[in-house]
Amino acid sequence: MRLSVSAFFCGVWALALFRALPNTAIFLVPLLLLLPVAFRYPKTRALAWLVLGLWWATYRAHGMLAGALEVTLENEPIKIRGVIVGLPQAREKSMRFLFDIESVHGLRRDWPSPGRARLSWYTDPPELMPGQRWELVVKLKRPRGFRNPGGFDYERWLFQQRLRATGYVLQSSHNRLLGIAAGQIIERIRFQLARGLDHYLGPHPETGLIKALALGVTDGITQPQWQVLSLTGTTHLVAISGLHVSLAAGLMFFLARRLWSLTGYGVLYLPAPRFAALAAMAGATGYALLAGFSVPTQRALAMLAVVLLGSGLWGWRLGWRDTLLAALFAVLILDPFSPMYPGFWLSFGGVAVIALALAHRHGEGVFWWQLSKTQFLVALGLAPMLVVFFGQNPMLSPLANLVAVPWVSFLIVPLLLAAVVLWVPFPAAAHVLVDLATHALSWLLPFLDGLASLQFATWRQPAAGLWPSILSFLGVFLLLLPRGFPGRWLGLIFLLPFIGAEPHRPEPGEFWFTLLDVGQGLAGVVETNRHTLLFDTGPRLGPLLDAGSMVVVPFLRQRGVSTLDTVVLSHGDSDHTGGFHGVSGSLPLKTVIAAAGVEHIAADKRCQDGDWWNWDGVQFRFLHPPGHYSGTDNDGSCVLHVSNGATALLLSGDIEQHAESRLQARYGKTLTASVLLVPHHGSDTSSTKEFLEAVAPIYALIAVGHNNRYKFPHDDVLERYHQRKIHLVSTADSGAISLRFGREVSVPQGYRQTARRFWHSRG
Repeated sequence: MRLSVSAFFCGVWALALFRALPNTAIFLVPLLLLLPVAFRYPKTRALAWLVLGLWWATYRAHGMLAGALEVTLENEPIKIRGVIVGLPQAREKSMRFLFDIESVHGLRRDWPSPGRARLSWYTDPPELMPGQRWELVVKLKRPRGFRNPGGFDYERWLFQQRLRATGYVLQSSHNRLLGIAAGQIIERIRFQLARGLDHYLGPHPETGLIKALALGVTDGITQPQWQVLSLTGTTHLVAISGLHVSLAAGLMFFLARRLWSLTGYGVLYLPAPRFAALAAMAGATGYALLAGFSVPTQRALAMLAVVLLGSGLWGWRLGWRDTLLAALFAVLILDPFSPMYPGFWLSFGGVAVIALALAHRHGEGVFWWQLSKTQFLVALGLAPMLVVFFGQNPMLSPLANLVAVPWVSFLIVPLLLAAVVLWVPFPAAAHVLVDLATHALSWLLPFLDGLASLQFATWRQPAAGLWPSILSFLGVFLLLLPRGFPGRWLGLIFLLPFIGAEPHRPEPGEFWFTLLDVGQGLAGVVETNRHTLLFDTGPRLGPLLDAGSMVVVPFLRQRGVSTLDTVVLSHGDSDHTGGFHGVSGSLPLKTVIAAAGVEHIAADKRCQDGDWWNWDGVQFRFLHPPGHYSGTDNDGSCVLHVSNGATALLLSGDIEQHAESRLQARYGKTLTASVLLVPHHGSDTSSTKEFLEAVAPIYALIAVGHNNRYKFPHDDVLERYHQRKIHLVSTADSGAISLRFGREVSVPQGYRQTARRFWHSRG
């Protein structure tokens, strides 16, 4: 069993490494040929299970990707009909909701439904609730997100959530409510309970956390609260999954076993442990449904089913390894894409760490000592995994969880579960329980805030590479073995390459440039041997989100940058400066240089023609604007020339024809650069033929959003570059673009191409 399940898991997991989704026949035919061989020769069965895993994951992936939105419908007004599923999320002046599309009506014909879409309603959104059937006029687009090293893979997340389109509702008289669809009963109950909690608690600071713990609704948790939970390693407490579902099952098990045995009649027909196992499974399933039946809760239910039904009902006698493998097999059958979630590895890894670490440790001790030891061992075992997935590890997680886990699991969650059950028949009693849970939570949060505020609360580590990561997993495995095990001390040796990992840096006299994919905006990073410069910070993406925190900071941390030497804000528009506060709130900044038009951000100095400095054999020189400049904001952009004597990069901001003419007249041939950042995102007011002839770049990079509303880059601009045989690369098509400048400039590498997986957009 162990070898078969392990091989099946490897096959399922291997599909995530494919750049393109293969045809199912590629694996089905070998599988059919292997079956009779595996039946006769047991040694070949592992190979058959491996191919079976590949076929199963491929088959499910084809089903999820089928019926994609037609390309011709992207960003075009269309009429759709469908049903709201799940709980709509109230945002600032908008509503976001999931919509199961039943039909698509274009201008001339009907189209097949792409499936489930994620929609936003910005203009005067009505009250939306699960089960409503609507006819809406919308603009849709295929799943697409920013693609940057170290950044969040939004396209993978959409694939995991089975979302095949995103978009927004247009203001139209054709938008109309058609009625209430059948089903969605559980979601309507969740909606009413969530609304009831909102009305009862009001704008209480803990309202969002209470809703998350009771119903799995996390949209009300504020960004500072998320940050505290992340820094203390307690985010799992508000993401209803294994811990809370298991707690609900445990409470139901002991309660059902006690009640079933009271009269003595029930046990004559069904033994109390078996009845308790059924009741516990039913209770866990009900709680998972109440929490939205998310993928983590489904995974927890599958693991519980193996334990409760297998051991409690059918009498299986499995060790912890076989139990874990059986649960793994059940999860992979239910959702073969679970290994794409960090939560999958953390949940199975956490259970495995506890079982491995405590299997031969039977030391006596009080409850808190045993709990403390368990928390420390789990923190040690999961530390490399957390660093690999998130680039950081909460150092105070054992202490935080030592207090928070029992406080939340044995006090707050039971109070909220009882409140949910009593909400309709006994609302007054439910309100009392909610008040008690809220007070208990308000006592816990200051403790977590205090831990998160400590300077050593988080250990951040840049990307370590494949082999140091594998060695780190082997190292913690050895350290978790019982005392006295031969070679256990080698675990510390295996951890050293991981802990001491440092990313490669340019050699002295070389520099690297990465133009980040921030949509319709600009953010680029120049790295020398010992210094880092950020040229613009990207746009603001929403009330609580910007490209600085979402794209720039994760990239810099992945590169091992803990302090930015210089930030240049080339232009005052929000697509260049909107991410500044996200960057400055996360990393120390030594120097901020800004254009004269940047008035809302305090700068150390203004960029000015003639200012220059040298880092590690690389010269940085501002070519524009002059000190007396008084023209338009666009033409007042900072223009920075970076050169190592052999190759050069020209960062042009949003300059237009007037500034281009000035640069050409002032610098002439010395304006030459190997790589040009296309001025003003490819606007037809820039990139004159005279300017391009003066710069004479080999490559030109365009920072632009996919299908942006400005229609950048302009066709005439593209033609001027093509006429001069200048190779164009766009962030809209390539994601983040990386180049290395040494004696020669390297070919631009697009992250969308180099890190492509089968769920990613093609360009």
